[in-house]
Amino acid sequence: MIALKRAGSSWWRNHAIFRTAFTTVEGQNQIQVVSAHAHLPWHQYDWRRLSADQQQQQLRNLLDQGHCSLPEQAPLMSGHLAQIGEREYWFVWQHHHALLDGWCLPIVFKELMVRYQALVTQSSPKLPTARPYKDYIAWLGCQDQNTAEHYWRTYLEGFSEPIQVQIGDPQTSGSSCSQECHLTLSRELTQQLEHQAQQYQVSLNLWLQLGWGLLLSHYSGSQDIVFGSTRSGRPSSLPGVEDMLGLFINSLPVRLKLSSTTQLQAALSQLKQAQTDQEDFSFTSLVDVQRWSDVPAGQG
Repeated sequence: MIALKRAGSSWWRNHAIFRTAFTTVEGQNQIQVVSAHAHLPWHQYDWRRLSADQQQQQLRNLLDQGHCSLPEQAPLMSGHLAQIGEREYWFVWQHHHALLDGWCLPIVFKELMVRYQALVTQSSPKLPTARPYKDYIAWLGCQDQNTAEHYWRTYLEGFSEPIQVQIGDPQTSGSSCSQECHLTLSRELTQQLEHQAQQYQVSLNLWLQLGWGLLLSHYSGSQDIVFGSTRSGRPSSLPGVEDMLGLFINSLPVRLKLSSTTQLQAALSQLKQAQTDQEDFSFTSLVDVQRWSDVPAGQG
C-alpha cells in the first residue's frame, strides 16, 4: 500500500494537469490555473471483515459518491485503496471530467504501474518524457481562427434549421420526451459491420455515421442532415500529442446531403472527405461553430 501511494504521489507531481483547477477572473470566461504544490487526497479502507456483497456495496457507494472537490480547488482528483483480502486490493482513482479524456486513461495507468514496479524492485522507472499540456495550449493559440471560421461557415452554409425527428403518433409530435436505451451488438453483427466497412474501404466509425445519417433522414424526412461526432482533438501536426495528458476531445458537426439518386459510395465519400478536411479544424469550439452557422442561437 505504501509503495502504491508513493507511486501515485510521484506520478501526479510529474504532470501539471493533475494540479490544475479552474477559476474565473474579473467575470471573464474560466481559466486554467496550475498550482506549484497540491496535496493528493489519498484514502485507505480495510474491508476484509465485510462479506463479498458488502464489499461490492461499499464499492458502489464510493463510485456513486464521485469526486466532490469544487473546480476552483486543486487537485481535482483523489485516490482510494481498499483492502478486501490478505493480498487483494481494489484501487479507485477519481478525477474531474475537465482534466482528462478517455484517450489518457491507458497512458495514466501504464505510468502508474511502471512507477509502482520501480519502487517495489528498488529501481528507476523508465518512462518517456511526455510533452506538457501547456504545449497544446500554445499550439492552440497559434491557430488561424479566421481560416477555421471560413471553413465552418462554408461547410454549414444553407443549413438553417435543426432536424425534427418524427417517431410515433403524429398527433403528439409537438410534445417532447427523452429516454436512455442501451444496446449491445452481437459478435456476429459486429463482424458483419466491420466486413461491410472494409468492402468500402472506410473505418467502422464512418460506416456507422452513414447509418446514423440515413436513420435521421428517414425519421425526419429531411435530405440535409447534420449531427454531432466526437473527435479525439489531437492535432497530428503537434509532435508527441498522442502521449500528452489533458482534455483534447471535441464534438463537431457532420453534414450529410442526400437525394433520391445518391449512391452509397457517394454518401461515404462526403463523410470521408469532411473527416479529412476537418482534421485541421478539429480544435474549433462547438460554441463558435454554432455561432458561425445559419442556425439561430438557442436552437439545435
